[in-house]
Amino acid sequence: MTDLEKSREKIDQIDREISRLFEERLDLTDAIGLYKAERGLPVYDPVRENEKLLELAKHAHPDKADDVKELFSKMMEIARTREDRIIENEKKHC
Repeated sequence: MTDLEKSREKIDQIDREISRLFEERLDLTDAIGLYKAERGLPVYDPVRENEKLLELAKHAHPDKADDVKELFSKMMEIARTREDRIIENEKKHC
């Protein structure tokens, strides 16, 4: 196996683990969406999101901090979309 093949295999393993963790995160997002729907809370909390992005960037290697923020910003966007959908579904059933 070449170095390229080894690196790709390692990336494939990491991607599977990231996918598993992301799905776990989405399950928690769904639970949070239901909580917010039941209590009439807003989906978007810009203060919390900004704090989280700054915290994540602080713990990242300096030359990767912007990429980490971009990744998590996208994940938060996906979470908001899921929460919006859950809240809309809950409204339809009330």
